[in-house]
Amino acid sequence: GLLDPSLPVRRGGRRLSALAGYSARRGDAYEDGSGRRFTEVANYRPENQGDRAFSVGTAWGRVVWAPADSHQVDVSYTRQDSGAVLYPYLLMDALWDDTDRLNVRYEATGLGARRASVRAQGYFTQVDHWMTDEKRTSSVGRPRAYSMGTQAETRTVGGKAEAVIGGLTVGAEAYERYWDATNEMAGSAYAPQAMIPGVAARTGGVFAEYVRVLGGGLALSAGGRLDLARSEADAARANTALYEAYHGTTALSADDTLPAAKARLAWHRGAWDLALGLGHAARAPEATERYLALRRMGSDWVGNPGLEPSRNTALDASATFTRAGFRLEA
Repeated sequence: GLLDPSLPVRRGGRRLSALAGYSARRGDAYEDGSGRRFTEVANYRPENQGDRAFSVGTAWGRVVWAPADSHQVDVSYTRQDSGAVLYPYLLMDALWDDTDRLNVRYEATGLGARRASVRAQGYFTQVDHWMTDEKRTSSVGRPRAYSMGTQAETRTVGGKAEAVIGGLTVGAEAYERYWDATNEMAGSAYAPQAMIPGVAARTGGVFAEYVRVLGGGLALSAGGRLDLARSEADAARANTALYEAYHGTTALSADDTLPAAKARLAWHRGAWDLALGLGHAARAPEATERYLALRRMGSDWVGNPGLEPSRNTALDASATFTRAGFRLEA
């Protein structure tokens, strides 16, 4: 039962191009091969088993401006308004899930004698999300229309700039991610719990990559990046008692150093291609991994404020032989 009409409008020109449009997607509950809707096999109330699975309206606009040859500015914005979205694999469904996305890019190419290029980008995203179990049997007989509900808000704002000169790329990036979620449950008299207590994660980093053909069929690529990250939860809202009970800490902030590097050497000669690569990367824990805190009947959900970044090191070697339609890889 999917319906997906859209209306785009475009104008293109040498210096200025624009695009705008709107789409309205909606769909019924998915059915299995015997015609059973997923609302009939999850815990949906009888009066909600015929509900639409989702309804999403999206408006977008984009303008690309070339103020001079080899220079381009690209601005795009998207607004998505989502009505009820059913999540049969969860205990609750979204009543709305609204998103704004803004992206601004600038690029200049062919600069100077070395034909360098420069790119810069700024971006912003925010989400407003409310979900409850009011369409489920678990909400029957409760003081409110639902027995549990979660209001979540997120936003990300950041920017990135890089320059490419020959085989060398250098750049920097900085961004902040904010995540907040408040939960209410009938079993706790609908007392609000800061499930994710207003966590701000700020990251700033610099990076470089170099690519060069060495001759004799050899090519080298190498790069590195260093990020400094700080995550911090709202002290006025965080449930430090849960952190202390499960992990013996009440820490509400953490600083992480995240190095990353890679190197790859490739060789091609006749029917042979050989390559050897080594890389290392690190990722700071998400807000949910460190600062999730929800007191529940039976089992609590608790993050670990002392969680260390995950780190990964990989070695990759390959050999390929190709001749007359025959190919062998290892």
